[in-house]
Amino acid sequence: KGTSIGGALDFFSRVAKRKCVTFLISDFCLPGEFDDALQELRPKLQAASRRHDLIAVSVTDPRELELPDTGWITLEDAESGEQILLNTSDEWTRRAYANLTGDQRERFARALRGMGVDLLQLSTGTPYLAPLMGFFRARSRRQSR
Repeated sequence: KGTSIGGALDFFSRVAKRKCVTFLISDFCLPGEFDDALQELRPKLQAASRRHDLIAVSVTDPRELELPDTGWITLEDAESGEQILLNTSDEWTRRAYANLTGDQRERFARALRGMGVDLLQLSTGTPYLAPLMGFFRARSRRQSR
């Protein structure tokens, strides 16, 4: 039970002996306290990106970024099983949640850029082909300079 991006990177570092292009595909919903989880993950991402061409592919569901106005709901963390009761009819709660998820996504993207890791953000709510092609076109232009 649970996902460990750090564990996956450790495994990858052990088995991938030659430099290669590596896609790390995840929703990057880090467990526990966001800053602590990011700090724990940072050295593993840095090590993988130094040795390989690491591309992080973040796949998100739009329903994870904003809460609908549906009244009281119970949310369960799929990784830990922890549950909380939340009033989604409260506009402040919905706004705070959207701000928190947006802030975490931006901080994660900034951290990856600082490590030299490319980030491709995809959504389950839109077709992926155009963003994927645009990402590789921009990456090709950037690398040819």
